[in-house]
Amino acid sequence: MRHRDNISRSEFLRLLGVSGVALALGDTTASGVENAARSTSCSLTPNVLLVGRRNVFRAKLSGVAAARTRASCVGLDGTFVHAARGKTTFEFDGIVPPATAPVAGITSVAVEGPGVRGRAPVMLLRPEECLIYRTSVRGRKACRACRDHAASMVYVSEEAANVGRPHPRCDCPIVSEKVSWEHYARAFWPTGPGAGVSHDRRWDWPAAIPPGLTVSRPRG
Repeated sequence: MRHRDNISRSEFLRLLGVSGVALALGDTTASGVENAARSTSCSLTPNVLLVGRRNVFRAKLSGVAAARTRASCVGLDGTFVHAARGKTTFEFDGIVPPATAPVAGITSVAVEGPGVRGRAPVMLLRPEECLIYRTSVRGRKACRACRDHAASMVYVSEEAANVGRPHPRCDCPIVSEKVSWEHYARAFWPTGPGAGVSHDRRWDWPAAIPPGLTVSRPRG
């Protein structure tokens, strides 16, 4: 079974139900009877998983028969919860293996069931390695634009911070800063005001929970 499926930013938003970033997800598979699979919709709640930590989350699949159905996600076995209105819910509880994800990323999970197959958008994070990037004016004589930018703007990567400099002559060094996984997810979820690339801390910090993001702290 593949453990992740890199997808485009637009595909991630489509799966999220937004008309309209790249991620890393584990494959979620639900197995029952074997036959030709048709596409179905699926979602995870919460849709942020912490690699190497215990996670408790639910997967909701459309068009899956509840009887004799098993589910698995990123190496975890799911427990049937209930079925209603054409959707079947499974609960997962366990440690997401470190091999399933990069340091931080968004992707889609593959979901398979008796005759159905779908994908759900997810953000996979290693909580001990959630870094934001920004320019720094410490110890430098910097212009006002550089000072304001360094104090306000944070980016998902060093490359993004370099592209986002306040003006062409800015040569301020780029530094990294460790933040909590939840601050990271809120700042760089693709439906946020910075489209998953940047966040202006003048808006708020930590960032407000953007549309489509659901978070909950793991148990243990």
